Amino acid sequence: MRINWTRYFLILTATLVGQLIAGCASKQALAPTVESKSFDGDFSFLSSSTPRVVILFMSDLHGRLQPDGAGRGGYARIAQLVSAHRKNAGPKTDIWVIVGGDVAGKGAVPCVVTHDKACFPLLGKMGINLGVLGNGELKRSLNDVENLITLSGITWINSNVVSANSRKQQIWKSFLPWTGEKSGLSINFASWTLPPTPGEVDPKKTGYLARMPVVENEIGLLSAQIPAGSNIVWLPHQTWTADQETVKSLCAQNKFKNLALLKSNDHVHKRIDDSGCFGIFEPGPFGQVVSRLVFEKDSSTGEGLQLKKHDFIDIDEKISPDIEIENEIALLYKNHAPQAQTLVGQSQEILPVQKLGDRVAVALREITRSDVGVYNRGGVKEDLPQGPVTQERLSFSLPYNDDVVGLDWKFSDFERALCQASRRSIDNFLDFGSELFIAGARIEGFGTPNCKVILDKPRSQVKVAMPEYLSKRSERWLGTELRGRVFKFGVDIHRALSLSVQRKGGVF
Repeated sequence: MRINWTRYFLILTATLVGQLIAGCASKQALAPTVESKSFDGDFSFLSSSTPRVVILFMSDLHGRLQPDGAGRGGYARIAQLVSAHRKNAGPKTDIWVIVGGDVAGKGAVPCVVTHDKACFPLLGKMGINLGVLGNGELKRSLNDVENLITLSGITWINSNVVSANSRKQQIWKSFLPWTGEKSGLSINFASWTLPPTPGEVDPKKTGYLARMPVVENEIGLLSAQIPAGSNIVWLPHQTWTADQETVKSLCAQNKFKNLALLKSNDHVHKRIDDSGCFGIFEPGPFGQVVSRLVFEKDSSTGEGLQLKKHDFIDIDEKISPDIEIENEIALLYKNHAPQAQTLVGQSQEILPVQKLGDRVAVALREITRSDVGVYNRGGVKEDLPQGPVTQERLSFSLPYNDDVVGLDWKFSDFERALCQASRRSIDNFLDFGSELFIAGARIEGFGTPNCKVILDKPRSQVKVAMPEYLSKRSERWLGTELRGRVFKFGVDIHRALSLSVQRKGGVF
């Protein structure tokens, strides 16, 4: 049974709750999806003697090194696309390559097991120039982030993260002024990032604070630093709603030559042209699509730049992989993740997030021999595709491989905790992932004073299995502090699910 906190809150308040924020994972549809196209190899537009800047932008790579099951994406193909543009660029055309936030986290097994240290050096080798720090990067300590930045060999910017000491000093560049060597055209790139979900990081341990990227505040801080009239490409890592507010604010301000907002975070492939005086473009996640923008001098005013061309390019089988990058990736798997392609089982159908979450809850209960298995919605990031499921494919859907913990819980206290949680108000930011999947029990009278929990097998004391992540946030989500009472079962989420699949003949 799945407890849907969000649905309950909607019914209870009869108002629309804002989208839940997950570090990079909102899927709210605010604009029609636009079509992308396979790369046609046509570089004729680059051969002009007109000074121009071509920006290639991708976002939310999440360390997806190789193409997916449908042949989309892959670092080696992205590298080839970048290289081809540079080789065919005319005498006055500059190519500038940018990666949006969340390069780290939830990636291929070589990236996960090395905490991205083995994968970040590929970014510079792929021809990327500039990176945006996302909340995925900001879940690490300052030392870890700085190390990844050094390993990448590219420049990174962020305006709303400051040191955690009393002076709150800026850590990274707020913006990057750039002038093309061939075109002579100048652009400022400015960025800020949605912080990690509160509770995910401890500023005392990370060494930095992330100011909330409130539009007026962050734009005001940047405006004081960037000269008026500058050509600006904005690179925030935040939600669609916040991005639309950003564009409206900048258009009303009318201080800069706003060229485009290249967004990341929402894992959608969309474009909005009518949000104000300039457009919003997001290519979507995992390097499956690259956004290409061409800027030239504004022919109508003779001042500033204007967007002359934009398209989305599919990273598919029509792009041959860069051999050097492909070989490096193969070596990463050999050295760090020989187990990545180990077959876990077969999925006979697409398992959407809801079904997969239910399946994990059942596995936790079964493998630990508990009375109840509980799993939280935030631990499931993608549907599980139909077909063979490798260890790496499982990691993409369930990236947070927490230990499984348990506790012996008096049934009346267990019932009180779940029923109390079902009646609480939702905080749009703090509660992402607080929906629960439950195996071995169901709730009647959800969210009402008559709420009660029905166990599959009634008993006065219940053994409950859950991910360690949920136990650490139990006071907020379950209304009681559990950390001092839990014990470990000696198995993690992936292992529990794999064992459960084996018991069912290898079928999910």
